Amino acid sequence: DGIWVSTIVPEFLGPHVLPRLLALLATDGLDGPLRAADPAADRAGFQRLVAAALERYCARHTADAIYRAGQRQGFPWAPIRTPDESLDDPHLHDRGFWIPVDHPELGREFLYAGGPFIAPACPWRFARRPPLVGEHTAEVLGAAGIDADTQARLRAAGVIV
Repeated sequence: DGIWVSTIVPEFLGPHVLPRLLALLATDGLDGPLRAADPAADRAGFQRLVAAALERYCARHTADAIYRAGQRQGFPWAPIRTPDESLDDPHLHDRGFWIPVDHPELGREFLYAGGPFIAPACPWRFARRPPLVGEHTAEVLGAAGIDADTQARLRAAGVIV
């Protein structure tokens, strides 16, 4: 369907991952060359076989089908989406990925991306809203030794905000 998908196969030569990859590829009859190869004898050659098989697999399926098949096998596969497409993703909403962050100076809240994974023993949270453009410029430049007069000249010249 023309949508790119990240098909990372973690530690794909590991004994716990390769059988799941072969099972997935077998659904389309694409596992034969991999089963006949010896990954220990020619790692680079085996990686090329995996890449070729995944390319053929992806050419036969939609991005969503590839994503779901990879997820069922425990692979961190995902379609490459635009920010707007990600905002509409039901999975990201269901897992609480989007965090509403209040911007009192703007009189509203915005959705921000939350934690990249769920870790119940160490929950991810926003400590504060991200800074506005230029909000900490004077503080950062002052800490770097740039005096107020130089900062004023840079601001007047449009170099900093």
